[in-house]
Amino acid sequence: KVVMLFSNCCAAGLGELLRDAEWVPLNFLFDLSALGQVLSLLCAALLPGARASPSASTPTAAAISNTLEEHLLPRSPRRCSQGPLNGVQALLQDLWLSLWLRRVMWWTAWALAMNPIHGLTLTYWQSMVRSKHILKDHNGYLSACMYLAASLLTLGAGGAWVLQRSTSLLVVASVFLAAYLLLQLSAADTRQLTVYGWIMLYQCLFEVVTAVATFQVGAEVTMATAASHSKALRSSEVRRLPRCARLTLLFSATTVLVAAAETGILFVINGWTSMESRFHCLGICLLAVGLVLSSFALVEAWSHRQAESTRASN
Repeated sequence: KVVMLFSNCCAAGLGELLRDAEWVPLNFLFDLSALGQVLSLLCAALLPGARASPSASTPTAAAISNTLEEHLLPRSPRRCSQGPLNGVQALLQDLWLSLWLRRVMWWTAWALAMNPIHGLTLTYWQSMVRSKHILKDHNGYLSACMYLAASLLTLGAGGAWVLQRSTSLLVVASVFLAAYLLLQLSAADTRQLTVYGWIMLYQCLFEVVTAVATFQVGAEVTMATAASHSKALRSSEVRRLPRCARLTLLFSATTVLVAAAETGILFVINGWTSMESRFHCLGICLLAVGLVLSSFALVEAWSHRQAESTRASN
């Protein structure tokens, strides 16, 4: 994630430098970008395949799964085809069971709210700058600074214990904070530094929390997959856990739902002439989602406390 953000920073900085200093036309920049993506694809295809090792320290889903199976399930075969279901039915069942995991539910709800609005924000923010009558912009340098700051914050947040534990609190707080930043952006004055500051804070918030969400979802699904092979669990508990960590399918399904939500929002607000009204609407939507998620968090905390009280009394 950090490397991807840093590469976006370099691309944005190079594009702004070529546009401002060398007056390179935009069509040439698009051709240069397409050529760079083709070269990246060729380089990625030439990379050697990674070897799965239980002692690998990289926080990938494969490494986490191998480590869990090595320490928790030493005698279980590492195959996802176990069980009575095969093919498409097994895929759909693993996806459904994965979505019902606690952290996966929270982060899926977060993604369905935040990702569409983030995509629309990246679409509209340059028009927002022009609507503030800021004619001489430095949008490329701003994008470079946004990605650089987000990459540094993401790198620093990787070992933060609080960000890896408090799932519901982090989800609700990030949604409310994003709503506040968008509302401030819609009400910002015509000073360039003020507008750029709100946009940068919003981008950094989204990228950092996205990195935390990806890690938590991957860890939750792989741990549940490993536990589903444990003989210590009852059969009723095993049936509620996915048999295989279908992370690619899970993230792909989330992406499809996010695209549908973004299209729906775009269909509603695309005809509005005022950019301030569009960003104001996006902020209000996030505020409403935050209130709904807050109510669910309170119910979850109350249920957990009741269960703890019942367990203590028994």
